Amino acid sequence: ATGGRAMTVGGHPKGIGRVAFSPDGKRLASPGGAGEVLVHAVPGGELLRTFRADRTWVRAVEYGPDGAHLACGCKGTTTRVIDADTGEPVRVLRGHRSEVAAVAFVPGGRVAAAGFDGTCRVWDATDPVAVAPHVRGSLAGAYLRPDD
Repeated sequence: ATGGRAMTVGGHPKGIGRVAFSPDGKRLASPGGAGEVLVHAVPGGELLRTFRADRTWVRAVEYGPDGAHLACGCKGTTTRVIDADTGEPVRVLRGHRSEVAAVAFVPGGRVAAAGFDGTCRVWDATDPVAVAPHVRGSLAGAYLRPDD
């Protein structure tokens, strides 16, 4: 690693949110201000796919552990899980009262989302009802680690 630029991606006319690499490191997903998620090849940056994940800003994306799904944190208060190859919706997770700022997959098939409403919510990825609203306060991100 030389500290030089490895690649540059673009294509978001209204800005880019929090990006994520696929588990195998071969794809980079970038969310944007027009509700789109762009998927680029790594290395090189070639545009592979464009998905429409929401009508508004997609603030953050995260690949599931197997790379088959993307969780998308949206300005429109939802967390959307989409198929990472087709962009087809898998689940819409509701409960936030404000924008979703960060998303993460949790071991055991759960999805967590931190919102500007001051909550971090965790869902079973197969059930669209929140398992628990966790933290209260001002949240702009979250990091989850597996139990030791």
